[in-house]
Amino acid sequence: MDLAIEIDAIEPIDPAEKLRALRTELIEDEALHEKISILSAPPAEGTLGTATDMVIVALGTGGAITVAARATATVLTAWLHREHTNLDIHLTDTATGRSVDLNIESGRSITYDELATFVTRSIEKLVNDSVDRPGSDAE
Repeated sequence: MDLAIEIDAIEPIDPAEKLRALRTELIEDEALHEKISILSAPPAEGTLGTATDMVIVALGTGGAITVAARATATVLTAWLHREHTNLDIHLTDTATGRSVDLNIESGRSITYDELATFVTRSIEKLVNDSVDRPGSDAE
């Protein structure tokens, strides 16, 4: 299973910059450093360069999914907890297209543990849906 992570800015920030920062955090995790890639979209008509669209985390199959999913949730939680911007995070199972949206508001009073529970449950939902899918190779 591959998990795509996309970021949309709610306030005037560069979502590609935030995505690159998150990618750096994910790569630094020992359980994830070889599982991270970036998928870039072609430039919009009339613009130069590429836009970073999403970070892909290769969660793997079988028992490896659980380890990689937990590591991803831990890194994402820590990164979000340090961020002081409003962000929409889109998590998508690339095989099924199923997704979960996380709306993170910097001014909202939420503890680290509450954020960790929210992020972990969101990722677990996608993983469980993938494992339960008929014909899934995630089993």
